[in-house]
Amino acid sequence: MNTKEDERLLAQSLLAKGMKPKDIADQLHVHISTIYNWKKEMTVKNENRKKFNNFVSKTEKETKNELKNDKRTIDLQQENQALKQKVRDLENIIADLAIKLKRENKEWLK
Repeated sequence: MNTKEDERLLAQSLLAKGMKPKDIADQLHVHISTIYNWKKEMTVKNENRKKFNNFVSKTEKETKNELKNDKRTIDLQQENQALKQKVRDLENIIADLAIKLKRENKEWLK
C-alpha cells in the first residue's frame, strides 16, 4: 500500500529524472498542483542542503585558515625571539668594542 509519503518521494525522484509534472500527476492519480508543491518542497530542501554544505565548507576552510594563522603566528614569535637574541648579542659585541677602543684612545667618543 502506497502512502502519501511514498508517492511524494516517487514524484520527487521522477522530477529529478526529468519527467514532466503533468505525466507524474497522471501516473500517481494526484492533482498537478500537488506535484508542483512537492517539486517546490524538493527545491527548498536542496537549497537548504546547499546552504548547509556551504556553511560547513566555509567553517572547515576557516578552521584550516585559523590553524595556518596559528602556526604562522608561532613561527613569527619564534623568529622574533631569535632576532631579539641576535640584537642583544650585537649590543654586547658593540659594548665590548667600545670599551676596547676607549682603553686604546682616551679621546674616543668625546
